[in-house]
Amino acid sequence: MSHYGLNRFLYDLREPAARAAYAADPDAFAGGYELTGAERALVDARDWNGLFAAGGNLYLLPNLGKAAGVSFPEMGAQYRGETPAEWERALEEQNRRIAPFALLHVEEEPNG
Repeated sequence: MSHYGLNRFLYDLREPAARAAYAADPDAFAGGYELTGAERALVDARDWNGLFAAGGNLYLLPNLGKAAGVSFPEMGAQYRGETPAEWERALEEQNRRIAPFALLHVEEEPNG
């Protein structure tokens, strides 16, 4: 199975003009690519895990998110099966855990 059509679609969305064309008419824009019916359904559903499982390149998927107005935290949350707020809390917790190992420490600004 070739994943070329899906990844070409995702790759082309890196360009602002392509994102604008997709936002204006998703059906017409996506119709110009060799997407299977299943791939098209995943694109329409913004199913990030499904698109990845179908062969969508992880580094190209944010292009669709940007074109569709989906934020990276929303995408990340879906990848993990969480709400965006849960994803943000997990990210903050991770940053807290790794802060002692940072090469460059960020000093907190004093209150006031």
